[in-house]
Amino acid sequence: MLIILAVSVTKVPISGWLKALLPKSAFIVEEKAWNAYPYTRTRYTCPFIEKFSLDIETVYREDCGDIENVFKLSKSELNERAVGNFQPENEPSA
Repeated sequence: MLIILAVSVTKVPISGWLKALLPKSAFIVEEKAWNAYPYTRTRYTCPFIEKFSLDIETVYREDCGDIENVFKLSKSELNERAVGNFQPENEPSA
């Protein structure tokens, strides 16, 4: 299994008045990605908010997204999960 750790720092575009109120570290988002195809995990963090993180787990399967429980979660975990569809072609460009 090949695992690649990539770290990138992105500055978030924010209005001028908000920039004046907060330190520069509040506008930095760090992305760490672990890639072991067909499984990937991505974590987004902000150094300004130490306890904040957003984790995204992805499993690639040869289907049209029809597998209901791709991560083999328990019934209680299934009830707690949030499922979303992401279609980059429908997202506004920056």
